[in-house]
Amino acid sequence: MKPTVSILLPVYNGSKYLGAAIQSIVGQTYRDWELLVLDDGSTDESVSVARSFVDERIRVLPNGENRGVAKTLNRGMSLAEGSLIARMDADDESMPDRLVRQVSFLQENEQVGLLGTNALSAETGEATFAVPLDHGKIRSNLLFNCSFLHPTVMWRAALFRENGLSYEETPTAEDYDLWERACGRITAANLPDQLLRYRNDPEVKVTAYVRQQKEGGRRVRERALRGLGLEPSDEDLEVHHACAYDNLPQPAVALSRVDRWFGSILEANRRSKVLSEDSLRERLQLQRYYHIMRNRPSIGVREIFYAGSEMGRVPAATALRTFLKRVVMKSQ
Repeated sequence: MKPTVSILLPVYNGSKYLGAAIQSIVGQTYRDWELLVLDDGSTDESVSVARSFVDERIRVLPNGENRGVAKTLNRGMSLAEGSLIARMDADDESMPDRLVRQVSFLQENEQVGLLGTNALSAETGEATFAVPLDHGKIRSNLLFNCSFLHPTVMWRAALFRENGLSYEETPTAEDYDLWERACGRITAANLPDQLLRYRNDPEVKVTAYVRQQKEGGRRVRERALRGLGLEPSDEDLEVHHACAYDNLPQPAVALSRVDRWFGSILEANRRSKVLSEDSLRERLQLQRYYHIMRNRPSIGVREIFYAGSEMGRVPAATALRTFLKRVVMKSQ
């Protein structure tokens, strides 16, 4: 009998934390799953660690060579037998009720095809960052940032197949790229609950890979802007990337330029009607405050409490309070 949930866990030289990651799946309160441990040519003890678990629901599937995470995940999607596919990373740990919470939500909300959750930092015990919860906010956030924590997601396998959705195998931000494409075709959501313990070990999240993700993320943002009907200039893109959670080197950008560019985004969306205007306006305000607080040590009252004229000079005290509560002041 086929399982309901197939969990894809790619690993490359991840033996340091792999045992704890697998154990967190074995310890789930929800039992109807299979775990595909996809070894991507590891030269450490990763395969031995995975095979040390005696559980018929665990399949250890070596690539035989290093193919990269996107190709490895696509292989896993092709081999998965569950009607739902979930993600897991080799250095993270799922909370015991993660799967049951996600499966229950998807059973109760048939219109949702992609579901993520929030997470706790394994290093600090604090929330990583606030994920946008509903589809409108998720799509508006995708203009600037990835809206999901990759190892928390679960999706409907048939819906992804029907829409031709898989990971882009050329170097990019493979998760951000997939979610940006997916959310234009299917409804998405995030649970606010912290159902994963997310690790940020620099030995695992290597610098070269992080830089590739950041550079790939810029290309995804540019594609999302074109989806609104915009043809941004190099100067426009400079402003846009400066307002995202992006720690690649970039010049300082004046707030007046930010306001003009955000006004252009609002106007383009009014014509194309791709995004919820309310959700987009809220996201632009939040990104504006992020830009101010990251780049302007001396902040005027007018700058804090009002959006620029191109955004309608809307009082934004409520959005600012939301920002202070929900957005972590650091690059992801």
